[in-house]
Amino acid sequence: MTLPPSNDDTSIDEIVDRVDAAATGAVEVVDIQRRLMLTSEDRGSPIAALATALLYIERRDPASGEEYFRPWIVTSEGRDPPLLSELPQEVLALWDKCSTRVRSPAMRARLHDLCFEAGYGQVGAHARAAVHAYVELGDQYGSGVADEMNRILVSLAAVRSLERALELARRTNQQDLAELTIERLLDHARMALQDGNAGPGVVLGFLGTLAEDRSDIPDLDDLLRSARTRYSDDLWHTRTTIEMQLKRSGQDAAARSRLHREIVQSLLDAAAREPVAMNAVIHLQDAAQFAQNFGLTDLSGEAISRLQRFSIEDLGLVRRAVGLSLPKELVEGFLEQFTAQETWQGAFRGLVAVDPPIGNVEQNRAQAAELPEIAPLSTLFPSTRLGPDGLPRFTSAGGDPAHLMVKVELQRLQLLGPIYIEALRRIGAKWHPIDEGALAVFLGQANHVSQPVAAALSRAVGRFFSDDYEGAAYLCVPKIERLARDLLLSMNAPVFRVAHGPVAGQYPGLGALLGMLLDRGLDESWARFIDTLLTRQDGLNFRNELLHGSIDEVSQGVAGLVMIAALYLALGVHLVQTSP
Repeated sequence: MTLPPSNDDTSIDEIVDRVDAAATGAVEVVDIQRRLMLTSEDRGSPIAALATALLYIERRDPASGEEYFRPWIVTSEGRDPPLLSELPQEVLALWDKCSTRVRSPAMRARLHDLCFEAGYGQVGAHARAAVHAYVELGDQYGSGVADEMNRILVSLAAVRSLERALELARRTNQQDLAELTIERLLDHARMALQDGNAGPGVVLGFLGTLAEDRSDIPDLDDLLRSARTRYSDDLWHTRTTIEMQLKRSGQDAAARSRLHREIVQSLLDAAAREPVAMNAVIHLQDAAQFAQNFGLTDLSGEAISRLQRFSIEDLGLVRRAVGLSLPKELVEGFLEQFTAQETWQGAFRGLVAVDPPIGNVEQNRAQAAELPEIAPLSTLFPSTRLGPDGLPRFTSAGGDPAHLMVKVELQRLQLLGPIYIEALRRIGAKWHPIDEGALAVFLGQANHVSQPVAAALSRAVGRFFSDDYEGAAYLCVPKIERLARDLLLSMNAPVFRVAHGPVAGQYPGLGALLGMLLDRGLDESWARFIDTLLTRQDGLNFRNELLHGSIDEVSQGVAGLVMIAALYLALGVHLVQTSP
């Protein structure tokens, strides 16, 4: 970016007049840039260089730690406009000169602030002038703008302007400017609380800037209480206001305890008002978690007690089925590789020699990485998994990579699981009846499979083939954990946790055992299949739900998947034993 050498006062006055004309009635700096209507003839001219000042985006979150001004466009090929540190000195000199000549507060605030951030000229004077211009912009709030949309834009611009004014005053240790800005913020907060048209973004915007400052502002506590009254029926705004009060409470333990209790109570009240059962459950879940975090056992008990009253029927959940057809010849080709075996032993071994019903781990990981781009809305927000009783079991943050991986695995399980179960069913149908004793001998060939475990697995498979899915699952699920533990013991892995004080000696749970096996070479795809099926809270978690009595009816599908998991640990694992 370069400027022509002619940069006299006459040309400066001309471009300043042009910019001020464009700024008349504009609310945002982007409006000024749009109204300038630069032409190709303006390219490389002083007016174009001045207009560049309007292309920087202000930081929206003070807690982010970002620079206040950032380029409008950032790509792998560069930035437009450049970083302030990369600007030619003649451009900064132009902004410096124009900052004292423009009349519109928006342009004065922008140019002085840019020069301050760039460290150009008399930075202290630039900061001071920027604060005064931002205060002037803040004073446009309540100026009687008739148009509703413009009134909203002016109000929100006033909030941002005064927030920036106070930030600059504090950064440059100019106490008189900080006091001036705080006075304006208080005035506008009072006005907004009395203004029926002022939205919460305006009211809480003014109050939030004051609360963040954390200086001694006696009137602020009363204003926050007024905001609590105004938004008493709105959970989000109530909690936001309480968070501001917490910032004001400092080290006052009694005040903080009272406000913590009010946060939980606001959630309980919102749950009582909420007509949608699912939303009420979410509020009660949050109330219980906050109460536990704050040590409020009475409110935690109340939240949990109310949460337990909801049933799966109360939530009004609707099962939505999405049809997805696979080519018949592809499915039959997959099934034939098992049924074409000469013996049932070969068929069983083949079933655990392929990828598991969730597919290949690397393919799943690649798809999970693409999900935020493929389905941004479905990955943007937190998701909650409900148990069979309708109570929330697990809430994941939106976009959490670990949860997205499980989400992909569950989708694959829905698609591929029925095909694997059909393969198991056809094996049973083709070689019916499979002798229970012969099956036990076959399943017990590996060193880590004891005779009692092999016999139990044989009975479970037999029950599955006779359509006793509940019996098969209850018999097989505990033996899966036994197989994982005995496999580690056969490798001389230190598994048992010795007693320590009041803590009894015990073996770790299945999830931990799978992790230890994974470290010792267990196929990751199969390890994740078993983990997602049986133990992960954001997966099916079938082991815990079944053994805690939450499952009323075991389907053929999940029972078949349990059989396949057990068959893999008995037949499909090939790990090298190690010495202790």
